Amino acid sequence: MLLDAGVDRLTADYQVVRSDRDSFDARLRVENGTDQAQRWRVKLVFDGTVTRARMLTTGAWVGARNGYFVVGGFGELRAGRSSTVTVRFYRTGPGDQPTECSVNGSPCASG
Repeated sequence: MLLDAGVDRLTADYQVVRSDRDSFDARLRVENGTDQAQRWRVKLVFDGTVTRARMLTTGAWVGARNGYFVVGGFGELRAGRSSTVTVRFYRTGPGDQPTECSVNGSPCASG
């Protein structure tokens, strides 16, 4: 699933790389297509069965608030560079695709 924030030209590619009954691992690749270094945050909203998350890689953090998850990088992502992180999401039912996404506050569009 390619998630594109448009105006900022920050993009995120979300891919489930492992799944079982109680959890799934998602790889998130964020690319900075702008000409300036930028801090990044990707907001992911899942249905109510995804209950918590933890980072499996370094270089980023994940937090939960009000029913959604935010993944962000430590520091700025340089122009023309990308960052790839893996997050483990825990769930109580089926489903591993986000219902909503935004990158730095701009709505994502599937592509």
